[in-house]
Amino acid sequence: MYVRVVRRLVTLISRLAQVQADFEAAQRQAESASAAAKQFMEDKENKVKAQHTVPVSGCLVVLRSELFFMPI
Repeated sequence: MYVRVVRRLVTLISRLAQVQADFEAAQRQAESASAAAKQFMEDKENKVKAQHTVPVSGCLVVLRSELFFMPI
């Protein structure tokens, strides 16, 4: 009878260790996916900001040329 109890305990402890390892692997994968998604969103945001940024010196040159060559 004690052999059955010990065998059952060993089985349960082994299963618990496997479940814990699976949990830790899933947690690492979720953290990695979260970090990748965050980086993707930051890259996308930076790309959009870069597309809407116009160099000030270029704008001034264009505005000055339009100002000086406007018909009177």
